[in-house]
Amino acid sequence: MRQRQKTMRKIQTKIMILVILATLGVSFVNVALSTAISRNSTLMAIEQTLTETTDTAALAARNMISTYTLTVAEIASFPVLSSSDVTAFEKQAFLQTKVDQYYMRFGGMADANGYDEVHGTDISGEPFFQAAMQGESYMSVPYGQGDDRYLVVSAPVKVRDTVLGVVYFQCDTDILQSIISEIQIGAEGDAYILDKEGTTIAA
Repeated sequence: MRQRQKTMRKIQTKIMILVILATLGVSFVNVALSTAISRNSTLMAIEQTLTETTDTAALAARNMISTYTLTVAEIASFPVLSSSDVTAFEKQAFLQTKVDQYYMRFGGMADANGYDEVHGTDISGEPFFQAAMQGESYMSVPYGQGDDRYLVVSAPVKVRDTVLGVVYFQCDTDILQSIISEIQIGAEGDAYILDKEGTTIAA
């Protein structure tokens, strides 16, 4: 009788151990599945948020670039800049009024060979000059070093379809910083604008 009771106790103990192990196993699987599902959901939500944020920032950047390039293109269309009866220094005086009006750093005009007579500068090798000579307004990546950085916006001076020269203006990079400052990614996230080479141009 006692032997039978001992055997029963052993069987009961084994059954209890198996039940406990099975329960722990199911609990572990449930926790793992819940964690995986929660992680995937979180990652998908973050990815969607980042995609929406970058799309919004890209749209803001495009609008800002369009505003500046259209403004400079409008300046370049003034007849005073294409007139052969107006001297280079008179044209520069006109450009300076636009520098003051739009709070830009600098303005100049080069002929079709890339030479800025007033400032004695050859800009023929600069991308902003070459782009404008193709008949398009253009905004450059930042120039300069450290805190002294600026963008160059250029546009062609044309008579009908002939490009006579290029006007170009230096603008502060604050216009890019203003876009970044509006972007918030979580509590401690940082946003950056990179150029096509991967160089940080606003942060």
